Amino acid sequence: MEKNYIQNNGKAKGKIYIGLDHGYGNIKTAHRVFTTGVEAYDEEPIVSTNFVKYRDKYYVIGESHLVYQGNKTDSDDFYILTLAGLAEELKFRGLHEAEVVLAAGLPLAWVKSQAADWRAYLMQEKELDFMFQKERYKVHLCGVEIFPQGLAAVHNQGAMPGMNMLVDIGNGTMSILEIHDGRPIEKSISIEVFGVHQCMEKIQKELSKRSGVEVPEMLIEPLLRNGIGERSDGYKTNCGKLYRGNYEKVGGTWL
Repeated sequence: MEKNYIQNNGKAKGKIYIGLDHGYGNIKTAHRVFTTGVEAYDEEPIVSTNFVKYRDKYYVIGESHLVYQGNKTDSDDFYILTLAGLAEELKFRGLHEAEVVLAAGLPLAWVKSQAADWRAYLMQEKELDFMFQKERYKVHLCGVEIFPQGLAAVHNQGAMPGMNMLVDIGNGTMSILEIHDGRPIEKSISIEVFGVHQCMEKIQKELSKRSGVEVPEMLIEPLLRNGIGERSDGYKTNCGKLYRGNYEKVGGTWL
C-alpha cells in the first residue's frame, strides 16, 4: 500500500495503485481474498449484504465459483468482480473515493493475444459510481496495466542456476514456463485447461460413485485447502488419494 497518499474524509488525493488477480477460484488484492462468484438480481437481496449495486442491478458476490469461461471478457461477471475488488481494497485503506490505476494480469500464454481486449474490458467505464456492502464508492479509473501472471513469484529468487520450472496452477488453468540459469525461456510458455476445478470435479464424481450421494464442493474444499486434520472416515482416504493422484500426474507430465 502506498505510504504517501493523503486521505481526507474518505477521499484519496493523488493516484493510488491497486492490483487485482482475477482468478477463477478467488479474486485477490493485496489485502483481501474472496470467492470468484456472481449472482445477479433485479431487487436487493434478502439475507446477503455482500453485494455490488451497479446500474440498478444487484450482484451477490462469492457464494459459488464461476464456471470456467476461457475468455473473461465474454460476460460482465469479471467486471462486477473488479468493482467488488476495488471496493474491498479501498475499504481496507479507509477510502470511498479515489483516482486509481488498476494492475491486472493474464496467464503467460495469453498475454499477447488477450491483453488489448482485457485492458479495454476493464477500462470500459472510467467514472465508476457503485455500492458495495451498502456503502458508496466513486472511482476515477486513470488507467489499466496488464502484466504476465506468475513471474513475480520468481522475481526475487536470485540466480536460479540450472533448469527450473514455474508452474502456476489456478482454478481453471495451469501455466508453465521453463527458467534456465535464471533466464525465462520464451518458447517454453504453455497453458493447459487443468486446475483445481478439474481436480474437484474428479473428486466429487469418485466420491459420489463410492458413497451414492452427491458431495458438494463446499465440503471438499476445506479438506484440500487446510488438510484432513483429525478426520478418520472414508472421505479422508479418498480425497487424499484423488488429490495426490491428480498432481502426481501433473508432475509426471512436465518434470
